[in-house]
Amino acid sequence: MVTIQRQRLRHLRLPKVSLINGGILLLCIVALVATTAIAFFKSFHLGQQPMSTSNIIPKSFLPTNDRCAYLQSRYGCIILPPELTNDIRLDIEEIKQARGADIPISYGNTHEAAMSLQGRDHAQNQDRGIIVSPFRIPSQKVRSRAGANKTDFMVAIYDGHGDDGHKVSQYLQNNLHERIADKLSTLYTWSDEIIKQALNETFLEMDRELPNDLGKTGGSTASVILRLGQKMFFANVGDSLSFLAKYDDINDETSILYKNRFDKPHLPEEKERIERMGGRVFIPQFPINSRVIAFDRIRHEMVTLGMSRAIGDWFHGEVGVIAEPIVDVIDLDDVIQQNPNAQFFVVSSCDGLYDHRDKEFVAKRFANCFFQEQDCHPVVRSVNVIDLAIPKRITGYHDDMTVMAVRLQL
Repeated sequence: MVTIQRQRLRHLRLPKVSLINGGILLLCIVALVATTAIAFFKSFHLGQQPMSTSNIIPKSFLPTNDRCAYLQSRYGCIILPPELTNDIRLDIEEIKQARGADIPISYGNTHEAAMSLQGRDHAQNQDRGIIVSPFRIPSQKVRSRAGANKTDFMVAIYDGHGDDGHKVSQYLQNNLHERIADKLSTLYTWSDEIIKQALNETFLEMDRELPNDLGKTGGSTASVILRLGQKMFFANVGDSLSFLAKYDDINDETSILYKNRFDKPHLPEEKERIERMGGRVFIPQFPINSRVIAFDRIRHEMVTLGMSRAIGDWFHGEVGVIAEPIVDVIDLDDVIQQNPNAQFFVVSSCDGLYDHRDKEFVAKRFANCFFQEQDCHPVVRSVNVIDLAIPKRITGYHDDMTVMAVRLQL
């Protein structure tokens, strides 16, 4: 395993100091460490992503399970998409030099990757995402599930909007996977319908329990992929996109087998519910840009929302925007039987990625990396996909972009 270390960190030296100055220096270091620890705790629990000077972890600090290259919890190994900064781009160049080796980085490995880029028109990146792989359920009561979690994983994208959208998406990133695991751990029997109900309840609980009235000043999409054994559950509210794709190596073809629905107000069943609850739907020439109109009692003005389902957005919730997800189930055994020559992967991403590229382009790029290009690392490809999704000439709105991809182990 290759370990990346930065030259500028390796040659750090402290100057010689007198005893008095040394004591002062020691006190300063202690104060700095304490301040940093407090800031990290607050950032992790109160709505900001924790920051670090480097996401690359020296091999000597890796846990026993080397798949957990960064964050390990009782719920599994956690990968968070980093902001695509210049430091990350330096890491990417070093990853390229490793020629596809599985190196210890916090945001991916040879079968998983995550990356995010703040949009030019945003004061801060409101996207959040998470990969939990393997996904562990503490105190699991279903005996038939013993040892089945080696291939289980969860991927989720949260695209915040509104003044506090980043806080809503951060809350979901911190809590939703834990709530799902804890809820599943209480079950003595499993079925597709029981798990779908658990996902439904989790989304609704997250919406009700948003702290500090965040639901009045922000909202978020939530698109979740949960693999449990040979079943895959797709739960979605909003207009983020998760899909299951296959690569057929005999025919050299990539195709999307399943994608979640975009929850848009112009859809007949969504429009009917909104209008029944007293809301209004504006449908322009291109219906995909339809909006729900509601009165914001904090701003004292009419505001619009471009989706019919979301977590948060409580004022729109009063007129028919709901947090109840649409949950679909895919049986992998059936998919494999129908596609005996195929290999499979999933992608979860925010809508900003598709302003200038389509989902087929994204699927093809990741398929080539996972299954064709020998020295391709998925993390490098995730950066490449984001870069190619940025238009050469940015003349209009530029949204945040986040993409996560996972190769399925069968």
